[in-house]
Amino acid sequence: MIALTCLWAIMAASGVPEAPGSFPRTLAEAETSPDEDPVPEVGEPEPPPPPPSLPASLLAWPLPSIASAGPGLQEPQPAREPETPHGSVGGFLHSHTSRVAWRDFVWRDYLTQPEVLLPLGLAAGAAVISHWDKPLENRAIGMWGERKDIADVTAGILIGGSIVLGGLFPGDGRNWWDELWNVGEAYGLSTVATATLKVIVWRHRPGIGGRNRSFPSGHATAAFTGAALIELNSGDALGIPAYALATACAISRMDTGDHYPSDVLAGASIGVLTAAIFDALHWGTGRDGPGIARPGAPHLEFGVLPEGGAHLGISLGF
Repeated sequence: MIALTCLWAIMAASGVPEAPGSFPRTLAEAETSPDEDPVPEVGEPEPPPPPPSLPASLLAWPLPSIASAGPGLQEPQPAREPETPHGSVGGFLHSHTSRVAWRDFVWRDYLTQPEVLLPLGLAAGAAVISHWDKPLENRAIGMWGERKDIADVTAGILIGGSIVLGGLFPGDGRNWWDELWNVGEAYGLSTVATATLKVIVWRHRPGIGGRNRSFPSGHATAAFTGAALIELNSGDALGIPAYALATACAISRMDTGDHYPSDVLAGASIGVLTAAIFDALHWGTGRDGPGIARPGAPHLEFGVLPEGGAHLGISLGF
């Protein structure tokens, strides 16, 4: 024992390194020995182990795409823009034959509102006054000198004015493209309706010549269609003078002996009604919806899916 103690003292004095796992020389070294794991204090929780990391080779492995995952999964397609009412043949047919559009924009927004009383009142006036057509027409002939150019000029101004104002100065929330279509559709339907009634009724004109197709007046129909379109697009500031020109056109047709009073009243009713119907369909009246031509209007979509079958739905734009 004495020999071991001397050997220990000699090694400490000469600076010979200790072997791993050797005993500490002093009590202080034993307390701070780096070879031993620190003993946690009582009540102190042990730190959690670090999370396992994935190998770099696994992270670099290419992942399969959605398209290659199987026939039932496909890559998402970009959202398709809703069809506009006058951008294609399909968009025109879908929007103009939509039951939702005709119910909300035409029936609820116009045909059940007080505004419809104007064309209905003109039609009722034509039916009532027809019993006194001949005596009233006899008084009206020659009242303005039987100038046929008055009706032609006034009707031409109203037709041209509705087209120019709709194309160059569309109203609030409107655009020139859809407004010109609105004007064209209104004139188209009013012309077809008037020509059809002329053939069905086959009424003789009041003049001595006895020509047929007097009912209803084509000039009055065109003039009041233009006046209604101008008023709906540009407001009362231009609408009131437009209606005054349309009235002058109708009176001129009686002055020249071409029509009875009921003829011009029926033509005025058809013109106002068709213009208001198509304007409500395209632009609405602010009650039940925006109309098919305004943003946010419902559009009917129909198409064929790539994997077979078809889809049908209504899209809303915001």
